[in-house]
Amino acid sequence: MRISIDLDAGPVLRTLQRLEDKLSNLAPVFRGIGADAVAEAQLRFRESRDPYGVAWKPLSFASRLARARRAAGKKATKKDGTLKAAAGRRFVGAFSTAKPLLDTGRLRNSVTFRSGADFAEIGTNVAYGAIHQFGGKAGRGRRTTIPARTFLATKQRGLPREYAEIIREQITLHLRGTLAGGGR
Repeated sequence: MRISIDLDAGPVLRTLQRLEDKLSNLAPVFRGIGADAVAEAQLRFRESRDPYGVAWKPLSFASRLARARRAAGKKATKKDGTLKAAAGRRFVGAFSTAKPLLDTGRLRNSVTFRSGADFAEIGTNVAYGAIHQFGGKAGRGRRTTIPARTFLATKQRGLPREYAEIIREQITLHLRGTLAGGGR
């Protein structure tokens, strides 16, 4: 007895062709990596941690005091020099909750990405971003020392674990979408 099975290779060949087409265009993968890396960087601002999980140095007393004074407002004091009740609450709240690099949110919100067929990069166009990323002397006469509060991954320290996971997830999504007949 002889059994013969004819196999139509058409669906397999079409799937392999879709895979080849998708793998020759990785721009969607790099776009996803860039978007997810920006979201990860913004999370680090909320957590006051660098991309490697190390906590940023807390604000100095002087920085917390300056933020609290701004939060209290210009008309925060009564004629006798004491704080008005509402201003006092704003002052105490701002003093006790002040976080590094989150005074206005401008730096955090400036983190964006660029991507192409074979790259994704994130960065900021805010001029003072570098002093916060690397630390150094700033202010009038360069008398103020600002500690490094790394908010972007650096080549010297390598790829953070979360970024490696982002890359794996984006590649997996791309491949799954391709195999399912869709894709991004």
